[in-house]
Amino acid sequence: MCCSERANLLFWQFFIAADVLVVGYVTTAAHWLFVVAHLAALTGSTRLAASSSH
Repeated sequence: MCCSERANLLFWQFFIAADVLVVGYVTTAAHWLFVVAHLAALTGSTRLAASSSH
């Protein structure tokens, strides 16, 4: 679990108390999207480095 995901979990009670649970869902989804984007970039750069070293 990444740092931003932990932050979402820490603020979850605030989202509930402030009646903005949708904001919690949106920020959590955005953080997961960024995780996927980072993994895709890492995979792409690893493949690029491997192909250029041959």
